[in-house]
Amino acid sequence: LLGIQNAPITAKDCTLVSPADDLHNKVIVIKPDVLRREYRKATCQVMLCEGGFGASPNSRGSACHCVNLYTGKGSRFERSDVLGILEGDQIPKWAQPGLKHQKQKKQYREAEH
Repeated sequence: LLGIQNAPITAKDCTLVSPADDLHNKVIVIKPDVLRREYRKATCQVMLCEGGFGASPNSRGSACHCVNLYTGKGSRFERSDVLGILEGDQIPKWAQPGLKHQKQKKQYREAEH
């Protein structure tokens, strides 16, 4: 199912998020119902959560700063918009190059400082 980029990712395809989960540098799935109808597909749901107060467990803040692993574009979502986390084999093959690229960018930024 996750190989089909146009199908939305549902709760059965990922590990559901709890308030105790740390989302920093995790591959997250945005709930399809918070996206406009034309964006309710896997390529618009799979993000790398880079930070924001909402990424921290049990935080009073709710912003999660994310990068779309298909387009590379940054965006902001509320923690309540996050359906779940994808780990290991759950991460679609098409998202892996984007994830690798984002990790390399992070290592490069850290090496500069």
